[in-house]
Amino acid sequence: MRLSYTFLLFLLVFVPFALKTFIPAFEPYPAIILPSGASLTNVEDGIIQIESLTMWAESIDSDNEWEAIDIAAFLDPVPVHYVYALATNQFGLNGNNVREIRVRLFPDFTLPSKTITKQQEKKTREWLKQKLADQNFKTQNLRITISKKAIDTSTNRILSEEEIHEQIIRLAE
Repeated sequence: MRLSYTFLLFLLVFVPFALKTFIPAFEPYPAIILPSGASLTNVEDGIIQIESLTMWAESIDSDNEWEAIDIAAFLDPVPVHYVYALATNQFGLNGNNVREIRVRLFPDFTLPSKTITKQQEKKTREWLKQKLADQNFKTQNLRITISKKAIDTSTNRILSEEEIHEQIIRLAE
C-alpha cells in the first residue's frame, strides 16, 4: 500500500516536470514546479542589462505628443505580468495565427492557434480604445516600445538606454 502512494506521488511530480522539460509550451497551470522567474538577468562587471516595455498613447491636449500609459490601469482586470506577451503579439491584432512549439528532444513543429474572427478583432479594438479613453488619451493609435537599459549595480544609476523595438497599433478601422 505504501508503495502505491509513493508511486502516485512520483507521477504527480514527474508528469509536470516532464512536460516542462520536453514541451515547455504545455506546462500545466497551476504548476507543481514553482516559478523561478521568466528569464535570467545578464550581469557583467557590475552592470545589469534589462529590457523594459512601455506603452504610449497620443495626448488628447496636443498633436503628435506621446505620453506613457499606466499599464496596470490600462490592462485591468488582466494581470500586468501578461503585458509583454499581449503587447508583442499586438493584442492578437497582428493576424498571426500560427505559433511555433519547440519540443526539445524531437524536431520542431508548428501548432495553429485559435483563429481570431473579425467580430473578436473589432471587440478587442473597442476594448483598447475604451481603455485609452479612460486615461484621457486619443484612441486612434497605441505605441509600444521596448528599451534596453544598462544599470550600474553599485550606484543604481541608468548608464545607457536605447530603444530596440517600436510598433504602432492602429486602432481606427
